[in-house]
Amino acid sequence: MNPKLIRTGARLAFPVYALVLVTATHWPQLTIEGPVPRPDLYIHLAAFGLWTCLLIATELLGPWRSRAAVGKCVVIALVYAAIDEGTQGIPGLGRTVALDDYLANAGGVLLAGIAALIAGALFKTSRAADA
Repeated sequence: MNPKLIRTGARLAFPVYALVLVTATHWPQLTIEGPVPRPDLYIHLAAFGLWTCLLIATELLGPWRSRAAVGKCVVIALVYAAIDEGTQGIPGLGRTVALDDYLANAGGVLLAGIAALIAGALFKTSRAADA
């Protein structure tokens, strides 16, 4: 697949997804029921993992295969996740600010960062073998 096409797609998708995520995480009095206890934690993990993957794929902070760029994206995502969780305490939203929610956010961010680092290392290795 064309790397420029992926980067362009990510640059278009990231702001849309970020807007959807901030809307969902700040929707007044939102509750989620499911077949497992606290299904929202799994949603937090996946949602912030995807946010991080998209940020990395935009390559706004450097090539996605760069450990430095991935590290910057992870730090930014962790800070954003904290801000997102903290602002859920705005009066009138009927939402709660909770450490376990932030830890699920952070777990998704870290898993995305680790996956990007592994993919970057594998991509470099496969490119070297092809050469």
